[in-house]
Amino acid sequence: MGLRAKLIIALLLVFGALGLVIFTTIQARVASSYDRIEFDEAQADLTRLINAFADSVQQIDDALLEWAVWTEMYDFMRSGDARFRASYLSPEGIAQARYAWLGVYDVQGRMFGSIGHDPERRQPLVLPTLEDPANPLARALGAPLAPGAVHCGLIKIEAQLFAMCRRAIVDSRGAGPAHGVIVILKAIGPDFMARIIRQTKLDAQICAPQPQPDQACALCTHPIQASIGSGRAHAYRGPETYVFHWQLRDVLGQDIGTLAMTTPRSISQQGRRSLNETARLFVIILGAGALLMLQVVDRLVVHRVSRLARALHGICGEKDWALRTADAQQDEIGELSARTNELLGLIEQQMHELQESSHTDALTGLANRRRFDELFPKLMRQHQRNVQPLSLVAIDVDCFKDYNDGYGHVLGDEALRVVAECLRESALRAVDLPLRLGGEEFLIVLPDCTVEGARAVAERFREILRDRRIEHAFSQAGPYLSASLGVCGIQPDDTPESFITRADMAMYRAKALGRDRVEIYPDAVPPAGGSVA
Repeated sequence: MGLRAKLIIALLLVFGALGLVIFTTIQARVASSYDRIEFDEAQADLTRLINAFADSVQQIDDALLEWAVWTEMYDFMRSGDARFRASYLSPEGIAQARYAWLGVYDVQGRMFGSIGHDPERRQPLVLPTLEDPANPLARALGAPLAPGAVHCGLIKIEAQLFAMCRRAIVDSRGAGPAHGVIVILKAIGPDFMARIIRQTKLDAQICAPQPQPDQACALCTHPIQASIGSGRAHAYRGPETYVFHWQLRDVLGQDIGTLAMTTPRSISQQGRRSLNETARLFVIILGAGALLMLQVVDRLVVHRVSRLARALHGICGEKDWALRTADAQQDEIGELSARTNELLGLIEQQMHELQESSHTDALTGLANRRRFDELFPKLMRQHQRNVQPLSLVAIDVDCFKDYNDGYGHVLGDEALRVVAECLRESALRAVDLPLRLGGEEFLIVLPDCTVEGARAVAERFREILRDRRIEHAFSQAGPYLSASLGVCGIQPDDTPESFITRADMAMYRAKALGRDRVEIYPDAVPPAGGSVA
């Protein structure tokens, strides 16, 4: 066999082995990165689903509060007035409020009175379990509560799940002493879950309790705490979807069901497609490099190839896809280096796009809360190092639920996109960051900007939005779509939550003062009691 043939065979073997090592390393590193990002996204979705479920349970307290501080209820618990029971504790009142059951317990935890309505059978709902003082669940619901305290959670009676909230019965000032406890139950059925699914846009259902994952579970989430349960969720990974199971617990801490969420594995599917495209391009480049290397036999060529291999191993080991190989000579190895950099650029771009997609709100194209949480430490360091001001504007579209109900969710989404455009127009500097928290709530982060400067930005946004003249016939603030805004400056010990909370306090003050205005914290103090939209 001639030298040329031996050289061809040797180069084919060397380049084949080199290409296999490089691509296998890239494939293993990138695939694990895709899997990790995908699992983290799925965990975040599950947490968001659980929080939405818990918030829906907590919303029962909105009606419960009115009953708990009602003077007539307070007097009824002291006197047992039969006229009050006949007038107000009726099945019709419970049915109209869309609650399943209302009960009151005296200060000794004994049932004082109850009323229920079964919407499916259209008849009174009687729950003897909750009237039996020997039943642990009845004792838990009738247990004393401090004035102003609220206790919400889940209970299960026979096969029916209920969302539950209870409060101490006090006078109209919300002061003590308490004269018993009032409890409201709402049935958890298809309508309840449908609202959560619409809100989160996640595929979820409630099924029977499942076995708890052990401590050595290889595919479990971090512990998730909520008023409706606690613990880790077990994940089942299929080729196309993840399925998560998280245990629901009642007020006694007993397992009463499983919240199951199914989410598609879109990130890993995209990653596999990208790796296949990368593999085809990589094979082409290696083949071209092997043909060119037939011309080169000296030690300098071998040295440069070894240096290229070491650089690629280093990039894969560090997983820093922004790094590039450094051979820029105008020859065959330089060509191989350039093509390899194209591959690394493609991988870097795809990783960047995946990262960006997790930082962007899908509806408006603005940054999202995750972007704010990751950016906040950097902004805080700049503020502390350079003694620069940092301000935040909280925006809430006025009466937006009424807008959605009146015009429909399609026009509601379009209105939110217009609000996002107005935010971009009002944030004039490149460092200004408008973002969407969720629903009709938005923020503008303003580095190196005083509170007065932030107020000017907020007023400019109001003018821009007003000039759009988006009709809102259901608004209590005017004939057109408007927003209430709160402004605050950074404090040395701020966290992302406390920073947003103070801006929200100012925004709620703007709501309370008539909406469609700007208020500044600490001048703005939130109104006492009530809620605003």
